[in-house]
Amino acid sequence: MVCRAAPGASSPGVSKLAYSIGVLLDASADVWVTVRATADPKACSVDLKAPILVHEGHAHQVINEAPGLAVRTPLLPEGPAAPGA
Repeated sequence: MVCRAAPGASSPGVSKLAYSIGVLLDASADVWVTVRATADPKACSVDLKAPILVHEGHAHQVINEAPGLAVRTPLLPEGPAAPGA
C-alpha cells in the first residue's frame, strides 16, 4: 500500500533529492511512502528510505541517504497502550 504524506511533510533529505531530479517540492508536488500493513497494527511500518515523489503526473521513487531512516519505520509510536486498547 502507498499513502500520501501529510501536506508539507518531508523526511530529511527529500528536498535535495527532489531538486536533483527537477522536482520542486511545492503545493503541486506530493511525497508518498510505501506502507507495510499487517494484521497487528503495532507491526505496521512505512518506508522512509525510498519515498516516492509525485509531480505533474510523474512519479519518481528515490533513495534517501539521510542518516537515521529505515525501510521499516514503525507507523505507530512505541509506548504504553492507549486506555481501552
